[in-house]
Amino acid sequence: MDKAYNHFVPHRRAFTFWPALFFLVFFALLIVFVSNYYLLPALSASQSATQPARAHLRAEAALVLSILLVILFCGLVLMFKVHRFFLPGPKAPRTQTKYVDAWAEAGKRAKDVGPE
Repeated sequence: MDKAYNHFVPHRRAFTFWPALFFLVFFALLIVFVSNYYLLPALSASQSATQPARAHLRAEAALVLSILLVILFCGLVLMFKVHRFFLPGPKAPRTQTKYVDAWAEAGKRAKDVGPE
């Protein structure tokens, strides 16, 4: 690209990259935390649990994982500003086009030429 036009092109990718990376790292740490302190103990407890208790643990684990996935999805949607495609901001009011009578305009511009 020509150097004269470089100031017109904003470098927006870098503004989204670092927050997205921090969000994904934080989310990965959250998954590790939840896995170590809830899911793995629930898995080991389900080995000696009865059938209704296993179903209860399975339902709780599915609920926790679905909540984490909803948080991940909402965070990514907010991070990449997907709402701008579906809910665009206010636009400038439309201007009314002024239609000019072409024949009247031509009559104003024409030189008055007498009968020839």
